Amino acid sequence: DLQRYRDNQPVRARPDAVTYRVRKFLKRHRTGAVAAAVVAVTLVGGVAATIWQARIARLNEARAQQRFQQVRRLANVFLFDFDEKIRDLAGATAARELLVRTALEYLDSLGGDAADDPALMREIATAYEKVGDVQGFSSKANLGKTEEAEKSFLKAVALRERLAAAPGAGAADNLALAQSYLRLSDAQQQLRSAQAAAATLEKARVAAEHSLRAGPGDAQAYAAALGVYNTLSQRHFRRSENRQAIDRARQAVDVAAEWSRRFPGDQASLAEASAQGQLSRPLTYTGDLSG
Repeated sequence: DLQRYRDNQPVRARPDAVTYRVRKFLKRHRTGAVAAAVVAVTLVGGVAATIWQARIARLNEARAQQRFQQVRRLANVFLFDFDEKIRDLAGATAARELLVRTALEYLDSLGGDAADDPALMREIATAYEKVGDVQGFSSKANLGKTEEAEKSFLKAVALRERLAAAPGAGAADNLALAQSYLRLSDAQQQLRSAQAAAATLEKARVAAEHSLRAGPGDAQAYAAALGVYNTLSQRHFRRSENRQAIDRARQAVDVAAEWSRRFPGDQASLAEASAQGQLSRPLTYTGDLSG
């Protein structure tokens, strides 16, 4: 036992205990024990610091997300409400131009951060369409800047195409893509880019038909498809392509009739009557009274 005591081994002359053996072990391996303790303390401290930093990061991320959502709501108010209120006021042009410039700066800065957020991509695409409407969409009061409108619509289309091509994309994204193509085609037509406008309108037709197949229970899908066919018919008619104008007008009538059958109501009935009127123009012009 004396030799064991000198060697920091447990002696047999005293009761055995775990704590006693641990103390002896630590004395025999003092350097290793100290090193292990230092490593353990370092690891525990590092883990604690990491957990604390992660907690702080989550809090900061939550605050940043909250502020970002507030900025998004504020931007939406200016983009979708403010312009509606001022556009018919005297001297509103300068204010609308400022609104467009500010909105584009905001949207362009957000665009790079939207790749992993489909909801944000949809918001940005809608906002680009709104800006393009203000810049030069022929169906609404605009600033007459059609070339700038075309650029905004192209940005919207790029986002819509990515959304529609994503796995699981359904009727809504294809419907929005078709409507975005219609806007772009309108701008291209105004800029006398007839070939580009026709190609874009054909893309709108494909997207609208895809939307109809994916979501026949959505009245908006019928409205979009009807708008595409009517626009195609009108453009063929203006270019004296009467056979194509009649074919597209008949497709519009078919879509309108199906819309009215599935969703009876004033809007569908008016759409069907309008489609019939659109068909009558090329038929009358060619002398085809068969209907």
